[in-house]
Amino acid sequence: MAIKGKRKPRSRSGAPRRRPAAARPVPVSTAATPWYRTMRGQLALIVAGLALVGIGMWFVSARSSATAEQSARQDELTAYTREVADLVSQAQQPVREMHGAAFNTANPEAIAALDGSAPEWGDALERLAALSQNLQPPQGLERSATVIQQALLGYRTAARTYELVPGEAENKRQQALIDRATEQRDQAGAVLIASLGMLDDERAEVDMDPSGIQAPSTMTPIIPSPAPVTGGGGSASKNEKQRDG
Repeated sequence: MAIKGKRKPRSRSGAPRRRPAAARPVPVSTAATPWYRTMRGQLALIVAGLALVGIGMWFVSARSSATAEQSARQDELTAYTREVADLVSQAQQPVREMHGAAFNTANPEAIAALDGSAPEWGDALERLAALSQNLQPPQGLERSATVIQQALLGYRTAARTYELVPGEAENKRQQALIDRATEQRDQAGAVLIASLGMLDDERAEVDMDPSGIQAPSTMTPIIPSPAPVTGGGGSASKNEKQRDG
């Protein structure tokens, strides 16, 4: 009896062979490189940084220069203000007395007082007008110095007009001279106030306080004492000015 052995495997030559599994492709990142990591981006950042540093240095330098210029301007204005204040303070006495002078012919003694007071006013104001030529205004305030001189000359003219009043015998002509002198005096005061305003405007431009110089026309008038009346053949003494406290 024949012994059955294992059956030989049949050949599968006819069936197609399986292909080996192909390796899976590794995914490649497609994200773009940030611009600031690129050579061009980094170069742009460096240039921008240097530009900002340069702008900062220029700003600091310009600010320092502007501060120095402002400080120098303040020093100039301080010195000029001191000169103007001294000149105006010397004009206060005659101008305030001029504002206290007779404004009509009702008081003969007040008219007579002009005979001694008015020449003194004119001499003092003429001297101050000459001194105003020595003012050293900083650049931009040349006009102010000229206006101050014009104001002082205007006051001098008013004083000379007051000087003519006692010499007129007719009240009508005396009143006309007083009116003219008053008009000249007030015009001079307006001119002086305008010049002080010009100075304060320049001070404000460089962050300075107003000069604080007060025009004499805005101050309390000083009433000149009437000429003393002679008695018993005595001579009149020199006029004395009444000064306020």
